[in-house]
Amino acid sequence: MLLDLLTSGFAVFRVKPSPNGNNVVIEVCNPMNIFPDRNPESPYITDAYRIVHRKWMTKQQILN
Repeated sequence: MLLDLLTSGFAVFRVKPSPNGNNVVIEVCNPMNIFPDRNPESPYITDAYRIVHRKWMTKQQILN
């Protein structure tokens, strides 16, 4: 599975507004932590119903 991810060029990123609000921040995500809920009528991930991004956080980050 890892070889398939490396050779397919599957890149996942997330665009968020910057903290000061005048720019954007691009967060690169690990493809192993992305779970798309695929649409059975389409082969494309862009047509997915939702995409779950698993993110590991510390206890303090969760409380914030």
